[in-house]
Order: sequence, then C-alpha cells, then structure tokens
Amino acid sequence: MLRGGLRPRQPDDHGINLDSMPEIGLTESMSVVSWGNDRIRMTRVKLLLMVLGAGALAMAEGVWAFSSDAERRIRASRIVSEGVIDGLRSKGLVRVMIAFRAPGEKQTQARGKMLSQNRSLIASTGESILGRLKPGQFELRHRFETIGALAGRVTANGVLELVNHPEVLRVDIDAPGRGNLTEALPLTQMDSLRLNDGLTGAGISVAVLDSGYDSDHPDLAGDLAGEACFCSGGGGCCPGGGTAESGTGAAEDDHGHGTNVTGVITSGAAANGFAGSEAPTGGAPAAKIIAIKVLDDNNSFCCASDVIAGLEYLINNHPEVRVVNMSLGTEARFPGNCDSATSYTMGFAAAIDTLRANGVMTFVSTGNNGSGVDMQGPARGGN
Repeated sequence: MLRGGLRPRQPDDHGINLDSMPEIGLTESMSVVSWGNDRIRMTRVKLLLMVLGAGALAMAEGVWAFSSDAERRIRASRIVSEGVIDGLRSKGLVRVMIAFRAPGEKQTQARGKMLSQNRSLIASTGESILGRLKPGQFELRHRFETIGALAGRVTANGVLELVNHPEVLRVDIDAPGRGNLTEALPLTQMDSLRLNDGLTGAGISVAVLDSGYDSDHPDLAGDLAGEACFCSGGGGCCPGGGTAESGTGAAEDDHGHGTNVTGVITSGAAANGFAGSEAPTGGAPAAKIIAIKVLDDNNSFCCASDVIAGLEYLINNHPEVRVVNMSLGTEARFPGNCDSATSYTMGFAAAIDTLRANGVMTFVSTGNNGSGVDMQGPARGGN
C-alpha cells in the first residue's frame, strides 16, 4: 500500500494565492506550474505523480508550503498530534481521525468518553465541522452516526480550520494496526466450559472483527449469520475491491487469521457432536457468527476508523449480537487507560461503551508482546 507520495520541490516558505487556480503549461521535457509570481518547475513525471492519488488534493489547494506560522498555530492548539504535523510537513496530506463533542451530549469528562447516542446532535456537529472546511481541504472517508468523529485526508489549511472549531477535541493520525493471535483456547479455558458445564453457545450471536471468514471451511458450515467489510487500505481491500461492502461474500477471508479466530470460537458441527473434521472443536460451537472484515491480506488495517466503522455497523444493524471479538490492535501501545489519549481511542471507547450499554461484551487482544504494562488500543481502554 502506498502510504506516502513524492513531494514536489517547494518554493520559498511564503503564502500561495489560493484564490486562483494554477495555469499549467507543458513542454516536452519540463512542466511549469504558475502560482501568481511563483513558478515551480518539475519534471513531467513528478507532475503526473502529484495528479495521481494524494498529490491531486494537495496541489489543488497549494498546501505543499507548510509555513512555520501554520505549524506554530497548529501546535498552539494542543489538540493535534505530532504524527499529523510530521505528515503535513513531509506529504502535505494526512489521513486523520477527528474527535468532536456534540453540544449537550452526556459525557464522563474525567475519562474523555463520548457516550451520547443522540444522532441528531452528532450529525449537526459533524455538518458544522465539515461546513467550516473549504473545498480541497478535506476528503471524507468515514462519517459516524453514533460516535462523535470523522475520518479522512486533510491538508494543513484544513487542520487550521479544525483547530479553530470549538467542538473539535482532537486530531490524530488514523492509526494503523494488525491482527493478533498466539494462544487462545489454552489460556481462556473455553473448552472446559463446554466439556464441564455443557455451554455450547447455543442461541448466542458472536461478531468477529478480523480478516474475514472462509465460507467453504467444513468446520464452520452453517455458522455464518451475517457479514460486512470495512477495509480501505490500498484504496479498498474488501473482496469486491471497494472500501465498504455488506451481504453475501463481503467478509470472505483472504488471509486466514479471521477464519482461525472464528474456529477458536465456533469450529465443529452439531451433527458430529460438535467435533471438528479439520480442526479442534471451538469453545462455543453452537454460536452464530457475524463476520466483519477489517483486516487485509497482510493481516493489517490501515486505519483505526475502519475498525470503528465495523463496530458502528454492529450497533446499527445487529442488535442480536451479545459478544464482540477483536483479536487485533493498533501499532501504538499505551501504558495506561487510553480512552482519552487520541481521537481514535476516543472513537473506540464511544463504540465499545455503546455496545456495553446495549448488553454486549467486547473482548480485545492485548497485543502486549510480553509487556506487563503496555497494551495496544483498544485493549488498554476502560471497558
């Protein structure tokens, strides 16, 4: 996946007139872009790379001049992470998650949690923030209904607009992460509940947010009760090539991690006494599975907002779910409660709190890699 891009040679660090679009003239060996009295010369290859992908939005707004004054104003807000600033300086366009407060919503301020389910307030505040942004400053990727957050690609001038909005709480990198699974059944002792207490998961629906579900696996036959995908890495890593899908085939596994995790839960057929034909019996072989694909074929997610979108999909579409499993986490680790640490952990906290209020238990792998202190998000959250 292309995470960056070539940055054109910058003019001196001064403002660029944003009121006029560039006049572009091409010669056989050189391209010339005119911005008022400024002329930026670059090879045709560089211009083409800019027009493709991330550079197009940045060029349209002229944001490659990330001035020291803009950086000073962004830092002074104290709500923008260093990663966002570094990205603006090097690329001019950054994938971010924006956490905001809906006026009048109920919050636990000490923990920084957004607990409101008032969709109209969240919608109106989101509209207010988007309305503040000028064309070319922000490219929306996710807009949530139950969570005070937005996700997308933003320019430096867009960040300046965000920090001046009174309801914006934080702007952080839309953090990447990956799937985790080393040991499961031996540590959780799920099999003992089935063998000793007769608990098979009958009548329970479990949502698994992972790399998907192998619909052809014989030990999972008949377990799937719903599926969707939220995977925007590389321009779209859902089975159909898009960034979001639902319905038959939407969560087909192209890595294997999700199928493995699902098997730990529900492998085995009732007709065979819940014995698996290719794998050991799962801890709850009679449970039904809602498969949400959020990991790509490298067992990774580009952006935490994809995972949060999967959680909100469950909130909006699958009230029957009683358990959510996420054997995944962010690359970033946290030494303490991370619910208010970043915009994306605030989004995780809001979604998980809403699920809990609806009677849903959420399980997340720690991703601690042996550390007794540090854990990945969202495992380091309060709930």
